[in-house]
Amino acid sequence: MKVGIVGAGASGLAAAIAAAKAGAKVIVWEHNKSVGKKILATGNGKCNYTNLLMNPDCFHLKEGAAPLQVVEDFGPEDAIAFFQELGVEPFSRDGYIYPKSEQAVAIAQALEVGVRRWGGEIVTEVSIAKIKREKNGWNVIAQDRQWNVDRIIIATGLKASPTTGSDGSFLTLIEQMGYQVKSPLPALCALYAQEKNFFKKVAGVRIKCGLDVSVDQNIVASEYGELQLTDYGLSGIPIFQVSGRVARAIFEKKKVEIIVHFVENKSFLLERKERFAEESMGFFGNGILNNKLWKAFLSQFAIAEEEKVMKVSKTKLNKLFDFLLSANFVIEKSATFDKAQVCSGGICCKEINFSDMSSKRDRALFFVGEIIDVDGICGGYNLHWAWASGIRAGRSAAKG
Repeated sequence: MKVGIVGAGASGLAAAIAAAKAGAKVIVWEHNKSVGKKILATGNGKCNYTNLLMNPDCFHLKEGAAPLQVVEDFGPEDAIAFFQELGVEPFSRDGYIYPKSEQAVAIAQALEVGVRRWGGEIVTEVSIAKIKREKNGWNVIAQDRQWNVDRIIIATGLKASPTTGSDGSFLTLIEQMGYQVKSPLPALCALYAQEKNFFKKVAGVRIKCGLDVSVDQNIVASEYGELQLTDYGLSGIPIFQVSGRVARAIFEKKKVEIIVHFVENKSFLLERKERFAEESMGFFGNGILNNKLWKAFLSQFAIAEEEKVMKVSKTKLNKLFDFLLSANFVIEKSATFDKAQVCSGGICCKEINFSDMSSKRDRALFFVGEIIDVDGICGGYNLHWAWASGIRAGRSAAKG
């Protein structure tokens, strides 16, 4: 059995190793000069490759729970064992699993060496222009070369981080073959807010707080964590977790707001108002909020820093308190693909047999990784999906 794999990223290399170990003759095509380029940028260069916490809430699924069986059958312990066999020992930080060396290059090198060790061939600097179905397999066509394989696995990714070679171009080819595709959009990225003047005043501030996502005035998601305020809007892990959903809602022309809870308890503010009635409003926020942020709040409601708490009008104070408790920011757009860690969207799940990752239209064609409409939250989940789906497809393709 000869298995061809388009794309030498996380899912493609995992698929190649699995197929080669199962006895297939494997060839991998990659249009970059080297393999695993996007892997090198993951986890700030440290590569958080799986997570000990693995549950349905860690993935964004739009068409049912069928993909979950893939990650349930190949859990974090399996991912750890897979890489240990390749020579990478694990290091856990609060359940987030990294290579012991804390270097993403360790994962990329282990995968490349693993493919070659098991007899797989990797062809770099080649762009696959077309795949053509033939009676007994596939004709794979590049600029000036062709190959014939029995089974083909598509592991090309989408549009996130295009400088790594992930430009989504192969998805167009798949769509032309008649497959239903959901438009790829940025995910795990920052968000741009309408209130530019406010954010320019607070750029660089980080604060732990809760937030809600409102779509057409309905709360659809909530997060808590360290929020990063930028000169254009909002960033940080809580924002990354909801960004894919936000980008999709904006794409669908819906109104999206992020409601930030800078302070959670109104009674706390009222008690503080009584306790510090004789102090200045500048002092009121001391010890509970970043000074730069507090000054921006006062400016927002035209309250002088030197004004005593007891002298501020009830109307102004109530407006300030309401803002601290629930500040609404209108989101204009998400960051672009080059600033996104992953994409949402891709080949619709109903096109795929998740029991083996094959196409429902052709059992000799397989899809893995980011090109499928499955994406995870921050924490190693997208890479875990790459390993789990790639290994399942590789084993299945090798069986014939």
